[in-house]
Parts: sequence; C-alpha cells; structure tokens
Amino acid sequence: MRGDGPSGAAIDDRAENAMPTLQENLHRWSQFDFDQAEAWSEEWGGTENLWWSTLHPRLRHLLDTGVLLEIAPGGGRLTQFLVERCSRLILVDLSESSMRACRQRFAAHDHVEYVLNDGLSLDAVADGSVDLAVSYDSLVHCEIDVVEAYVVALGRKLVPGGHAFLHHSNFAALLDPETGEGRPNHHWRATSVCAGQVRRLCLSAGLECTHQELIGWGGTDLTDCFSLLTRPTGERRPETRVMENPDFMNEARTARAYGEVFSPAGG
Repeated sequence: MRGDGPSGAAIDDRAENAMPTLQENLHRWSQFDFDQAEAWSEEWGGTENLWWSTLHPRLRHLLDTGVLLEIAPGGGRLTQFLVERCSRLILVDLSESSMRACRQRFAAHDHVEYVLNDGLSLDAVADGSVDLAVSYDSLVHCEIDVVEAYVVALGRKLVPGGHAFLHHSNFAALLDPETGEGRPNHHWRATSVCAGQVRRLCLSAGLECTHQELIGWGGTDLTDCFSLLTRPTGERRPETRVMENPDFMNEARTARAYGEVFSPAGG
C-alpha cells in the first residue's frame, strides 16, 4: 500500500503523465523509508481514520477469512488492519525494503508469509488458494500491462467464490481517445487504465467484476476506481454495478474533522 497524498503533489517529480518502469519502481521503493508512509493518510487525519472511515466499510463483509493476499503492501500501512482478519496472510511486493519493513513490523505474527516478486506475477502463490486479495493505493500508479498481469493471475489464484478488491486508475476514461489529452494528472495516475478495461480483463480471466466505485481523488474528476472481482462458482452475472462518487474525499475530511473534535486533545 503506497501512494500520494490526495491534496499534495505526486510521489516524485517525474513528468506528469510518465509512469515508472518496473526497474524504476524497484529502484525507488528499494530506497524508500516506509516510516514516512503515514503522511499518505494525512488527509484522513491518520491511517486508523482511513481504515475505519473508508476501507473497512468497503471490505468488512469480506474479512475474517482464510487466506488473504495483499499485493504491494509497502511498509504495511493497510496490513496492520488485515493481519488479524485472516488465518493466513500472504504479502507480495517487488521491493526487498518493503518485505524487510513488513517482516520487522509483523514479526509477532507467525501466519504471515512474505513473497518477493517481479512486480507482475503471483507465481509463488498456489492456484485456487486465495479467499481474498487486496491492493490499495499502489496499482493506481500501474499501467495496463501490470494490471492485466495481476488480474489474469488472480483468475487462477482465487478460490471459487473468492474475491479481490483492487484500487486502480480510471484516468484513461478522462482522456480524449484521439489525442490522448485531458485533465492534468496531478496525482500520478496510470493513463492507460480505466474501469471499462478492467471489466474486460476480468471476462478474459474468467472473473466477474461485480462492483466498481469511480472516485474523485483530490478533486471531483473520477480519476480512480475501486473494483470488486470474484471468481464465479456458477453462471456469471453480466452486469457490473457501477457507482460514481465524485465527492469521495469528503469521507477523508469528515473523518479527520471528527477525529480532531473528539480526540482527548480536541476542542
């Protein structure tokens, strides 16, 4: 789980529409101090507020499960809330520093496994073994080749009836299809990914995309998407329930405001 602040600049100073290669990602995150990652939750007033106000309501029906897979956990910002909600937790990341930070942070939990991957594959995870896969604030920066690789892999790794909750870009939907021009990409979203493409990838991978929430990140443009995928147990339902939420960041502002007012030092 890594990202940028909703009201701040992108996580580095590269060209606005240029996503990093896997090697660039590996280089950057190998040097990153994950103690700084709490700053990415600042808009919510902290990661605990982010979890309880935004992520838990969307995930709660899927938690308390068997095998939970988190893709790109970073330093464990979200993992700290997932670790007690499953019987086995598999963390997969391309960064050794991420895995090292998570090993230290969750050393007391003997049901956690740490997998270093190539930024694309889930080969180390057994087919048909995952009850729930989660990725938040990471794949949103990844272009369609990476998203496709993970969706295809999840088609094999999920148990029948298993789910995946993926936070990915919808920025391609905001661009002119002929010129590729559109809104400024202030938050470093992948420009080749949109909700419709993920739905099509799911069909190809034998998955069903049951729900999509298009959200505004740092504004009201629907730059991001939460997609809920499942490996069907029977006949697939043809329709995806799509919800538009341009005021998504109001959740963050409300969580921060109430957290400040009702904290022991609030007033």
